[in-house]
Amino acid sequence: MYSLVPFMHSEILFKFTQLEVSRGQLFSLCPPYVPHSDIVNIVVMMASMKATRALPPRKWFVPSTMANDILLLKPLEVIIKRYLERWMPETTQLEHVFVPICEASHSWYLIVIDVSNARVYSLDVTKAPYTIERRERNMQTIVSFENLFYIHKLQMLDRNAGSFQLVSPDPTTWGSIQYPQGVLTLDDSFQSATWMLYWLQLAGKFNLTDIGNMTMPDRVRMKTAINIVHFPINEVLKKVELNSAAAWNTILHSIE
Repeated sequence: MYSLVPFMHSEILFKFTQLEVSRGQLFSLCPPYVPHSDIVNIVVMMASMKATRALPPRKWFVPSTMANDILLLKPLEVIIKRYLERWMPETTQLEHVFVPICEASHSWYLIVIDVSNARVYSLDVTKAPYTIERRERNMQTIVSFENLFYIHKLQMLDRNAGSFQLVSPDPTTWGSIQYPQGVLTLDDSFQSATWMLYWLQLAGKFNLTDIGNMTMPDRVRMKTAINIVHFPINEVLKKVELNSAAAWNTILHSIE
């Protein structure tokens, strides 16, 4: 199984400024393919845009590239320039931060940083004894990174300090990483991307009792494709709708 799809599927079905999604990339949402990493990060972008409608924002969604940059030890100023303003808007009421991570084997897992209760959760359907130590080390590196939480070290005048009036801004004091009950353990890492899409499209409604309730992965894939194409910022939505209507007319006339 591979996330790569035939190159001839070049029709653009989603466009926002310089960001484009081709039919081929969306085709990766068809079983048994692995959803393309760009698809996951577009869903992150959609969740982030929805979250910023609340004033002040209560949720941060950051792309998997941020986790990669932190683990590659990119300089703090690089992280700030790439991610701070776009993905972590100023707020005094931050509640949760969602950080997706992708390993080279197409294995995805999600960090949920619960600022309100000073806890860090790992949503990991491919957790295994041989992955726990490495992944927890990586998660601790990410959540304790200066740009994410050690706000008082930033040269940004404590812009988010109000969110930490009741909890320490230093997540190394928050205790061990928590693994919510109900999250399944799967042998197939290729399904982990589908779980990632499911969690990210819960609109930030992090509920420990419902977090493992996905029962229709194919429906999640279809819903993701529809949500991406029909997202209001899609600059080619009208064109896609016209082409779709024309295609349906052709099909209907061919069977009459």
